[in-house]
Amino acid sequence: MDITKVPFNQLLGISIANDKDYLLQLDAKKEYTNHLETVHAAALFALAEGSGAQLLLKAFPEELIENVIPVLRKVDVSYKKPAQGIIKSKATLKDNTIENISLELQTKKRVLLTTIVELFDEQKVKVFVANFEWFVVLK
Repeated sequence: MDITKVPFNQLLGISIANDKDYLLQLDAKKEYTNHLETVHAAALFALAEGSGAQLLLKAFPEELIENVIPVLRKVDVSYKKPAQGIIKSKATLKDNTIENISLELQTKKRVLLTTIVELFDEQKVKVFVANFEWFVVLK
C-alpha cells in the first residue's frame, strides 16, 4: 500500500518527497494556510500522521505488510516554528527495530510501537515533531 493513495491524503496532495533525504511532502498551497499565512496545524498533523504510517509500510517485511493493521492510538505533538512553503517529513522508529516488532507480532499477534516524525520547511528548519503510538495487529 502507498499511503499517498489514501483518499484524505490525496485530497491534501500529500506526495512522496522529491528529495531522497525525506519521506513525504506537502506542497505550498494557499489552501493549507491559516490566519497568519503559515501552514495550518491540521495540515502539518495530516502530513506527519501519513509519514508515520508510510514508515511502517516501508519497514515491515513484504510477507507481513499485507497481514497487519496499524491503528493510531496516541500522539504527542510539538509545533516548533511557524511553517511556510513546501513541508517535508522524516520518520524513525523509537526504541525498537522491525526485527523485534515482527517477532512480537508473530508470537503475540499484536504490538505497540512508536514512530517519531519530524517536519521541515524549505530552509530545513524543524517546524514540528511528534511521537505517534501505533497499535499494530496481525489479521
